[in-house]
Amino acid sequence: MRLLANSPSQTALAGLVVAALAALVSACGTDDGGGAPADGVVDDALGGLLDVPGRADTGESVGRSDAVVCTPGEVLGCEEGLALRCDATGVGATMTPCGPGDACQEGACRPIEGTLVLLVDTSGSMNRVVARDVTAGRCDGEGCPLWSFPNCDDAEAPLTRIGGVKKAIRELVTSPSAAHERFVLQRFPTRGHGTTKVTCDSGYSQSTTPFGGGPTLVTGDDGTHETLDDDWFAAGEDEIIAVPATPPGASAPVLQWVDFVEDLEPTGQPCTYDEDCPTHVCLEKVCQVAVNPELRATGATPLGKSLFYAGEYLRHEVLVEGRACGVDEDCGSPHHRCEAGRCHDPLRKCRPNAIILFTDGAESDYRSLDAFFHPRVQAKRLWYGLGCEEAADCAGGATCEAGVCVPPAEALPPEAPTCTVSDLSCETDADCPDACQGSMQTCVGTCEGVAVDYVEGQGHDRVHADSGEALQVRVHVIDASGVPGANRLIAAFGGGLHRSVLATDTLGFLEALVGIVRDSKQTALCIPD
Repeated sequence: MRLLANSPSQTALAGLVVAALAALVSACGTDDGGGAPADGVVDDALGGLLDVPGRADTGESVGRSDAVVCTPGEVLGCEEGLALRCDATGVGATMTPCGPGDACQEGACRPIEGTLVLLVDTSGSMNRVVARDVTAGRCDGEGCPLWSFPNCDDAEAPLTRIGGVKKAIRELVTSPSAAHERFVLQRFPTRGHGTTKVTCDSGYSQSTTPFGGGPTLVTGDDGTHETLDDDWFAAGEDEIIAVPATPPGASAPVLQWVDFVEDLEPTGQPCTYDEDCPTHVCLEKVCQVAVNPELRATGATPLGKSLFYAGEYLRHEVLVEGRACGVDEDCGSPHHRCEAGRCHDPLRKCRPNAIILFTDGAESDYRSLDAFFHPRVQAKRLWYGLGCEEAADCAGGATCEAGVCVPPAEALPPEAPTCTVSDLSCETDADCPDACQGSMQTCVGTCEGVAVDYVEGQGHDRVHADSGEALQVRVHVIDASGVPGANRLIAAFGGGLHRSVLATDTLGFLEALVGIVRDSKQTALCIPD
């Protein structure tokens, strides 16, 4: 604890310290709520403030004054996420953590910003009308949307699964629950197209799913298990990332993609084919750019690849610990500063980073648990880790057993036969539905155990930052298929929550989203490094 006490040898220093603290009190004030002690951090007597190894109490007396120079419990300033808090006597202070989920920022204890990736299933089945269980384009009569571009679903009372998801996202990003979150909006691999026969199904977009079947990939994807900064992933990032990480409260970019309106504007660049244009949209021989883009549903359901892409985006653009830099701007992240030539975020281990997967179907591309890009495998890689040599190679409470990261037993359902592509209970392969229903592929699922024993073994069993530090990202699932329990194991192996919600139940959808956002908050005290 830092004491302010008089002694014959330190009278001059006491005056300086008292003046400095008085200035801090005047500057900080308590109007922003930062003056109150954080719950669970300061005891009733305000005398038992937590000590932080290496930062707190030096025990050194720096002067004494009979005058009260600060208000007990008041935060007087910040140092790398820790609060300099006035003690019960009013003449001493100590460096302490703020309450769970908070860090000292801008002179007060404030919520720690996290990053949430909103990963939206944009497969063709998301165009199904919930009440009629039929694709919107084949729906006739009462209870069907207009479905004649540009008059598609109703923004305020959507009838389709994709419409319900968009409305829920719109309400989430403008709600108080989102006040301290950075959102990323991700879709399945999609690129623009310039057909004049635009429909509500795809708008001015087209899935990268190959005609006749095959994996749905970002252009140029070579199957690597970790991407580089200057390769195909960087070039094709706009095919999956609709909205990069946005500052808290900056909802406008996300809202453009979920407002049920799609508008293009000519750039003036002449073209003959879509490929002639940077945006892959050529209309009336002129390249077009989306001035109001929109999420559309077309193509297959690459859940596993999309989780992989989400992890790669986060480590390239958001969680950039250890990246070489010359100035802060080189880090490209508001949370990182350039220190000794490397990007550093002292609060990185406290930030709640998560993916919320909205889906209505099952994996269409990688259906075996022996596949690196199976969604259950990717979720486990992001949270617990896959292969290991020792316990430290795993995370989330997982143990290292026979070279495999094994999640805590209480985190998973009991071992039982389960469909590998839907996560539903089964007895034989015949009980597992066709994951590619409605496409030209046949994707009969298999019935086997819950466990994920896949080991990558080439250094990519976890996602790593440039510093070599392993990253941890939680995976939540909101399933809109209407089948209870579908895709539950993706969430279980991702350390997250699973919710089954009818897409048009906006209130239920929003409640599930808000609950997940709240669950993502840090529950332990944050000790910066």
